[in-house]
Amino acid sequence: MANKGVILAVAYTHVLLTSGVVFGWAALEVFYMDLDQNVRGLIFTAAASLNYLSNLVFGPYLDAYGCRACSRFACTLMIVGALLMVAAEIPEWQAGRRPWFVATGFGLLGFAGPGVQMPTLRCELLFPARAALVTSTNASLFDASCIVFLVFNLLRSFAGASAFTLFTSYALCLVGLLISGQVFFGTLDRAATAEQALTSPSTPFQRNSSQTSLGCPDKVSSV
Repeated sequence: MANKGVILAVAYTHVLLTSGVVFGWAALEVFYMDLDQNVRGLIFTAAASLNYLSNLVFGPYLDAYGCRACSRFACTLMIVGALLMVAAEIPEWQAGRRPWFVATGFGLLGFAGPGVQMPTLRCELLFPARAALVTSTNASLFDASCIVFLVFNLLRSFAGASAFTLFTSYALCLVGLLISGQVFFGTLDRAATAEQALTSPSTPFQRNSSQTSLGCPDKVSSV
């Protein structure tokens, strides 16, 4: 089993690079000044709304299929979103379709971000004595994740990096997150299973208690 500190570091990296990146739109918008201002506003509003609502999907999915499956699903959606942002920069594909590529790609980044974060919340099970600290740090990294697109902006300003190059690199980074989640998050699934076994009403102690109570004669009926 991987060291718990390594798993926590991997989980925090997932959160920092994905969970709330869409809220860095103000820094990213400079790449899309060719789009109408109203369109740019709608793109952000839709992506932010999807970010807030996606937990309604990923929460039940995590409960049903576990951390590794949830991470795999969300990271895959993030990769697709990044690739659509890349597609928006290919001249041959831009004719009349660029706003749709950007809107759909950015929307997927917004929707899938919390899904990447969701499995990492179970890291608190690895550190029961510091569960509040682990969870609060996780939540703080959600807010900090908007720095990703600020870095994009800085690389554009100081290194002349294009959106095509930046989102291609980001997609490759997301592939790394996908792989690392599959390697390390099995431990979180096992921790969640162990926790569920401890709190389940079907534990041996409770079954024995139930059997004992059923075996006791009814005092009232014996009077």
